[in-house]
Amino acid sequence: MNGTLARQLGGLPGTVELAGRPDLKATLLYTHGTSDVNASFGAGVLMIDALARTGKTYALMILPDESDAPTGTNGAYRSTAERHFLERHLQP
Repeated sequence: MNGTLARQLGGLPGTVELAGRPDLKATLLYTHGTSDVNASFGAGVLMIDALARTGKTYALMILPDESDAPTGTNGAYRSTAERHFLERHLQP
């Protein structure tokens, strides 16, 4: 969603504004299903591009043929990968 459309929908920041926030300092885990009907894969690519252009550190998990709520083996994989990510990046 671009910034103009987001503002029209209630003032939500657009992709570049979110990626460029100075308070976003931790490594971000960006997960996207290629069959998500709520957020196109192209929109996800724009976010990834914005993160890279603003120098943010991120990890990327792409789930082929999944929506935003994967089930079965893909759902189990996502849960395990998210847990491992949090164990690595949220140290006390």
